[in-house]
Amino acid sequence: VLSTISFAQNSKISLGINSNIQLESPIHIYYGAQGHYQFNDKHAVIEALAMRLMEKQNELLFRWLDKYTPQGIECLLDNLEEILRETAYATASEPGGAWIARALHASPKLIHIRVESHRLVTNVQAEALSNLMPDLPEKELWHRIRLMIELGYAALQMIEEEDRISGDEVFAKTARILRFILLDDSR
Repeated sequence: VLSTISFAQNSKISLGINSNIQLESPIHIYYGAQGHYQFNDKHAVIEALAMRLMEKQNELLFRWLDKYTPQGIECLLDNLEEILRETAYATASEPGGAWIARALHASPKLIHIRVESHRLVTNVQAEALSNLMPDLPEKELWHRIRLMIELGYAALQMIEEEDRISGDEVFAKTARILRFILLDDSR
């Protein structure tokens, strides 16, 4: 696997990471600075990679919904940890996936990709769950799901950054929190 991540700014210096990973050989990671990159829009490359990553994550979620929604709300909630794990794996398997996910929070020019994608999956889930939770007003259901999406995404980033809490613990506790958010009746 050969991957390169570069961050170019409006200056004469740009920073980048280049990794070359091959099975049965040592891992080589090079950090360096080099001359000015000539991007018309310095965010265009990251934006394209981010959109590809979000589409991949969304497809996983849509398949997960198709698999568990017909079995009822309890089945769906019992399998929250599965979708968290699958999404984390998909992100980690994408070259630069963790860095792309961070950029979707850090760069004002890229935030719209995450927000639009999260709103899309919130809409799809709200539509799917409205039949399973008919007593919950649509607006409240949408708000709960939108919060679930954002917290789940934050937990996925935490797994990449925090080494004092195991991924298994983060997945399990996040799934319990997300379950509580959806079922909370303290309106």
